[in-house]
Amino acid sequence: MLGVGGDDGNPRAADPVERASSRVQAVVAFFPPTDFLDYGTSGSLNLGTGVLAPYRRAFYHDEKPHGDEKPYARSISPLFAVTPDDAPTLLIHGDKDPLVPIQQSELMLAKLSQAGVACRLRVKKDRGHGWNDSDADLQAARAWFDRYLGGDSKKSPQR
Repeated sequence: MLGVGGDDGNPRAADPVERASSRVQAVVAFFPPTDFLDYGTSGSLNLGTGVLAPYRRAFYHDEKPHGDEKPYARSISPLFAVTPDDAPTLLIHGDKDPLVPIQQSELMLAKLSQAGVACRLRVKKDRGHGWNDSDADLQAARAWFDRYLGGDSKKSPQR
């Protein structure tokens, strides 16, 4: 959400913090949920049901829906906040993730691409929600940050 939710700040704000940009400059996201209106399959609204049932309190502090869930689901789905000025984004996702379907990263990749944002999806074959041997992924993340944040690309090859 941070990768698509920032703004340029308000130069007229009295508070200097509010005058500063809250935009990030590069994003690496591991298996991100991006669209709660189409979670796993088209039209499958998920705000703490099914595989997300153990996380229901993250969606509702009292665990009860508050009226029409669609506007709420849309408001917390990063997919609907994508704009052309968003940060370059590397998505890393296992193709067998039982908690956050890879479809979530695929949707985000398509939306970012459509907006003209530099993006890439690194698919981890036969991996679920996390894995122990993440060294190559961390190196890919470092290379992504080096590329878009001006780091030393000689230390970390582009992937």
